[in-house]
Amino acid sequence: MKKKSPDIRLVKSKQDCGHCDIQELCVSVGIEDQYTEKLNEIVKQSGAFDAGQIVYRRGDNFKSLYVIQSGIAKSETGNIDGRQQVTGFYFPGDLIGIESISTKKQPCDLIAVEKTRFCEIPFAELEKLCTELPELQHELFLRMGQRIHHDEFTCLVNRGETVERRILLFLTEIFQKLGNSKYVSANCLSLPMTKADISSYLGLQPETFSRSLKQLQKKGYIKSKLKHVEILDLEGMLQVVENHRHFD
Repeated sequence: MKKKSPDIRLVKSKQDCGHCDIQELCVSVGIEDQYTEKLNEIVKQSGAFDAGQIVYRRGDNFKSLYVIQSGIAKSETGNIDGRQQVTGFYFPGDLIGIESISTKKQPCDLIAVEKTRFCEIPFAELEKLCTELPELQHELFLRMGQRIHHDEFTCLVNRGETVERRILLFLTEIFQKLGNSKYVSANCLSLPMTKADISSYLGLQPETFSRSLKQLQKKGYIKSKLKHVEILDLEGMLQVVENHRHFD
């Protein structure tokens, strides 16, 4: 049975919901009607951005938080040796930009992986609205906490984990997170990201990633073909991941 992933969607704009893949997760659904209008007034639609198009660049001034309506985006920064490092993937409902609140600068490039649309929430206006809506402030803090917890746990796992477990954790997390989306059909997971980008995110060489996928396929966990991964043994994959967590 698939676990429901944490809802970290923030807001929607009433006039822009036609492209939204997850309207039922919008926090405005739980806010009284008279306040929903105030929320809608500050939210802007951003996009659509085509694959490879930059939403914002490293060093840009921080002005807004973003929530993905539809599509997938990645964050990317440069290493000391000049190579690009993928630091995160973002999916419909994900809150983006909280790491920039204190520094007021964007630490990474944000790039569309495929055609992607966002809800853009100007942060200064959001702060003012939170003083009027304690429920919104609570929801904002909750979702920031979820995002920080996820990022810190992922960093710890990837830092000292085996290649096989890194990949299993990545695949099971994405499979569960996207369970009710167009990216999952039955037990087949579609991954628009390139293998090079996934390898970069997991801290692996592309050839190592490809070899490990073949090993996981031989063990009966998955069947991998191009940008599709068929999950053959989700329970077994989860057992490997969960057993590791219990012994951390």
